[in-house]
Amino acid sequence: MSAICNTLFVYGTLMPGQANSALIPTEAICQQERASILATLYDTENGYPALTLSGTDVVWGECLHIHPEKMQFLLQQLDVFEEFFGFEHKSSMYHRVCIVTWK
Repeated sequence: MSAICNTLFVYGTLMPGQANSALIPTEAICQQERASILATLYDTENGYPALTLSGTDVVWGECLHIHPEKMQFLLQQLDVFEEFFGFEHKSSMYHRVCIVTWK
């Protein structure tokens, strides 16, 4: 995947004002807006949520529009935090995917 989208959907502890929101510097954000996706949200009982996109529940989060020059570095930082090791890597804790959001 070579193209990078400059919008990032976050939920749970990465949302602005939540426990891990400092991982996304406010100066990297051009604009933010409340958004939702269809998914199933799970309580991991480890202090953070997880979701699967196979669900039909409305899960609310934020679409963060990131300054283009900051996106690659931000994704690298989030990949370390989220334990994402690459698109084909089976041991990634989370997966980075393109999704459709609704306002």
